[in-house]
Amino acid sequence: MKTRLADEIGSDAALAVYLHCLEHTLDLLRDSGLDTQLWLDREGEDALFRGFEQHLQCTGDLGARMRHAIGCGLESHRRVLLIGSDCLDIHRGCLDRALQQLDDHDLVFIPAEDGGFVLIGSRHPLPAELFTGVAWSSEWVLRQTLENALSAGFSAAVLHPLRDIDRAADLAHYPLLADYR
Repeated sequence: MKTRLADEIGSDAALAVYLHCLEHTLDLLRDSGLDTQLWLDREGEDALFRGFEQHLQCTGDLGARMRHAIGCGLESHRRVLLIGSDCLDIHRGCLDRALQQLDDHDLVFIPAEDGGFVLIGSRHPLPAELFTGVAWSSEWVLRQTLENALSAGFSAAVLHPLRDIDRAADLAHYPLLADYR
């Protein structure tokens, strides 16, 4: 669940927002026709997850979990996109543009307006150094990750930023979520 959001609007409201975002993301993935894997922090028996290949995340910080998921995906695919479930503005065109960028770049990012990113894509396994020193949940996440990527010799494309939902103020941009503010 979104802990920063829960601190501001309460656990029940944050859970409702999280479920709304998750349903949006899963619908996008179902409709995309792309081969999809879900990486969960625990077994997912919920009906929402039916029809998706499911895997358990590894232990470690967010960077370790992303590296692992991307590395596993690259065992059977030549390019991998990793998205979170807190961006209602992401759509199929975003996924298509990101995949196209991986034809010419090692990495692709869709930034979040708050300084993080809502999507990372790669055509190579990621070194641990990519996420070393990244201040997670800060406005420096994308900048630090890009600096690390360039230092490691990776080329990167950065697409148009999108809004994600981390705080109560983010809900103001989504009329369907107005009841949860």
